[in-house]
Amino acid sequence: MSQEKKPGRSRIPITPERKEKIIALIERWTVEWGRLTGPTLETRVETCLGWKLSRIGMFKHPEIETAFEKRRLGLVEGKPPKKRRPAHEEVTAQRIKRLENDNTKLEKKVDNLLEMIARHHFNAQRRGMTIAELEAPLNQARTETQFPDTGKKKR
Repeated sequence: MSQEKKPGRSRIPITPERKEKIIALIERWTVEWGRLTGPTLETRVETCLGWKLSRIGMFKHPEIETAFEKRRLGLVEGKPPKKRRPAHEEVTAQRIKRLENDNTKLEKKVDNLLEMIARHHFNAQRRGMTIAELEAPLNQARTETQFPDTGKKKR
């Protein structure tokens, strides 16, 4: 008379990381997996991710429900599944962003140097220096006494 209980859905919490994985699974759903329904989503989450979750529990999260509805409409209308960017494209996008930031920093440095040159020019004119004096090469003997060799290699 004792009835064996069927193992039900577990009560594991749906964390933000799990939510992202479920949404990613929904977004890459293909026609080969069958029609996108609540029960098929439950079984696919269990087989792919190893979690026994109910569709009711998953649909309590609006992001999952929205992704489910959008994907289902996309499959019905015959649209191909949304492709995720390959890893190398992600790396390239990150590199582009880093290089753009580097460019911005270098542009600021150039602006600062141009401002410094303008100040030097103004001060040189104020003291009556001519262009010829400004462009004259450094005197070798004078530079060695003012800037003694520190033992560093010259480039």
